[in-house]
Amino acid sequence: MMRMDFRRILKSKSVYICLLILLVTIVGFLFIFKLSIDEQMRSSIEAGGAVFMMNGEEMNGEQLAAAYTKIPAIDILSTTIFRGGFFFIIIAVLTSLFICSDFDSGFAKNIFSLRNRRFTYVLSKWIAMQSVSLVFILFLIGEFILFCHMFGLPFMETPFEEYAKFTLIFWLTGGGFSAMLAFVSVLFRNKAVSVGAALLLASGTVLTIIDSITTALKLDFIHYDFTLYGCIQDISFPVTAEKLSLCLGAGLVWTFVWLVLSIFILQKKDI
Repeated sequence: MMRMDFRRILKSKSVYICLLILLVTIVGFLFIFKLSIDEQMRSSIEAGGAVFMMNGEEMNGEQLAAAYTKIPAIDILSTTIFRGGFFFIIIAVLTSLFICSDFDSGFAKNIFSLRNRRFTYVLSKWIAMQSVSLVFILFLIGEFILFCHMFGLPFMETPFEEYAKFTLIFWLTGGGFSAMLAFVSVLFRNKAVSVGAALLLASGTVLTIIDSITTALKLDFIHYDFTLYGCIQDISFPVTAEKLSLCLGAGLVWTFVWLVLSIFILQKKDI
């Protein structure tokens, strides 16, 4: 099963398209930073009325460059596509398409007629998507470091240990979102519904709405820091030991919960 899933992933155009989108997005963010400190490029932009500001203050190129030297490079990377949820959206959408296509094509029915151990199906899909997620993260880190040097961006250098923590945090929290969308996909078995759920859940939209409702009702006892999106929403690097433990714990616990629920649904629902 797993070998078959990896073969499908390698042949899937959507995986490469999503990776390209992420890579281009990172370069786009870094180009804006380059634009802000390059006086020649700034002058042409400012001629059109643009203003470069940081922390509410207008700054010139030298001031911004000096400010950038105090910001760890890894923290800049986390603010590009990770902390806001864009990376999670991509992984969640890929998971939805990967699983729902099995039900649309009848492939799932054939698999379950040959192998009744449905938990292996869910685990195989999750492991396959986690492999994709890890490759994506490593490619994005490598590209980020490369273009920071190419653009001459003066961010504070980050030790390897912090990049390792960064990888582990977003890989495990991404695994939680992947497991969540595996549950949604096996429950509804519809690409439109699952992709819509991926956009709403992985972006934090649903959590924001629930937070607004509970705040209005003064339900202050609910702690959203223990949710997948809530634990990484305000993360900064270098990450503290407490925050690292929170993110890793939330990722592992929610991954387990959603995988168990996915297996339960598959066992109870007819294919």
